[in-house]
Amino acid sequence: MQGTRSFLVIGIIALAFIGCKADDGNDQVDAGEEIVPLSSGCAVPAPVDSGASDGGMVDGGVVGSGWVDTQSGGKTRTYYLRVPAGNVPGEPMPLVMAFHGTGGSGDRFLEDEYYNLQSAVGEEAFLVYPNALSEDGAIANWNQEVDTVFFDDLYAELESKLCFSTGRVFVTGHSSGGGFTSQIGCDRGNVIRAIAPVAGALLDDSNCTGQVAVMQVQGAQDTMVPPTTIRPGKDYYVFCNGCTLDEEKAVAGKTPPCIEYADCDPGFPVQFCLHEESDENRNGGHAWPTFGGEAIWQFFKSLEPKKQTDQRGSGAGYASIAGITTTVRFTISWPEDFQGEPAKIALGLYEVGT
Repeated sequence: MQGTRSFLVIGIIALAFIGCKADDGNDQVDAGEEIVPLSSGCAVPAPVDSGASDGGMVDGGVVGSGWVDTQSGGKTRTYYLRVPAGNVPGEPMPLVMAFHGTGGSGDRFLEDEYYNLQSAVGEEAFLVYPNALSEDGAIANWNQEVDTVFFDDLYAELESKLCFSTGRVFVTGHSSGGGFTSQIGCDRGNVIRAIAPVAGALLDDSNCTGQVAVMQVQGAQDTMVPPTTIRPGKDYYVFCNGCTLDEEKAVAGKTPPCIEYADCDPGFPVQFCLHEESDENRNGGHAWPTFGGEAIWQFFKSLEPKKQTDQRGSGAGYASIAGITTTVRFTISWPEDFQGEPAKIALGLYEVGT
C-alpha cells in the first residue's frame, strides 16, 4: 500500500541524460588515420609469466603473474595481474580490467569457472583483477568515490609498467562490479576504449567524458538488478554513441543473443545482450552468463585502437538539445513502512513514444 508521506523535488536537469554534446576538437601505433600512443611501460623490459602465484610488481618492473599490493587513498589495495605468455619487449598487448561482484574477489576471475573470461582471453591480453575494499567485517563492494581514485592510481601504475596500446584498454565487471564498470566508462571515457558491464547499471551520468564502445549484458530474469534498472544507463550510451534506439533496426551481434544498435558512431558500437539464462544454483538470472567471457572478449577484440580523448559522441541527433536546462517537478512517494528516507534517486528521461 502506498503511504501518504511524499516530498517535492525541484531540480535543474541537463538534457544530456538523453544525448551527448559533441566537443570541438610517446611511442605510437598507427590505427588508420589516427596515431594511438603506447603506454610508457613499452620502454621497460617485458614482463615474464613465471607461473608463480607470488609475482606481480616490484620497483624494477614486472616479474610475472601474481597478486600485487599497491597504495591508493592512503590504503593498501590489492589486484591480481595475469601476464600472458610470449611477451615481446616493446610490442603492445591489450589491457583488460575485470571487477568482481559484491562479496567476491578477484580470485573468482582467476578460478575461471563462474567468471569464464580468462579462458576466453587466453594469452592475448594482460588481465587485471582488482579487489574491492572489505573493512571492519563489511562485505566487499565497489564505491564510486573511493574506487574511481583507485582506478586512476591503478591505471597509472599499469601504464608505467606494462606495454599496451592506450587505445586498447577494456573494462568489464559483474553486479556491483558491472555497475562500477558502467560508471568508470562514463567518468573515464577519455582513458577506456570499451566497457562490458554484466548485470550492472549506470546511475550517475553527470560527469561523463570521452566516448566508449559498450556491450551491456543483462539477464531477463534478473530480480536483483532487473532489466528496467539498467535500461536508462544502456540507453544513455546508445544515444551518446549516435545509435538508433529502435531495436527493430538493430542487427545481430557476433554472439547470440546480442544485438548491435544501428547507426552508431564509427568505431563505437553499442551491443545489448539480453539473455534468458536463470540457474538457481548460480544466483538465478543475475549470474554471469555462460556465454559471457567469450562474447565480451570477441567484442573487445573486434575494436580497432582509438586515441581516447575528451570528445563526446555525436548524440544520435540530440546534440542540439544537449546542455539545455529545464526545471522538472516531480513527487516521489514510498510505502508507510519504509525505514528511513531515500538517499539517492535515479531519473531517466525518454523521447516521447520510445
